[in-house]
Amino acid sequence: MKSIGVVAFGELINSKDFYKPAHFIYFNVLCKTNDKNVKLDKKELTDYIWVELKQALEMDLTESYKKTIQEYLKFKKPV
Repeated sequence: MKSIGVVAFGELINSKDFYKPAHFIYFNVLCKTNDKNVKLDKKELTDYIWVELKQALEMDLTESYKKTIQEYLKFKKPV
């Protein structure tokens, strides 16, 4: 796996999307891999689907996920 760059970072304090009060600091890193297998830990990550980015923005996502997708769209545009 090769790291491409940091797409988004931030913090969430007592997010309505988490089941209890908590303070999170997160960094979302874009990586590239040749491995097409998706491995889930079956605890926090139990399922996944592939969707187009615009479709993902229309889904009911947590606040940090939506921000990450929006930042990725800016990140991937050539300057």
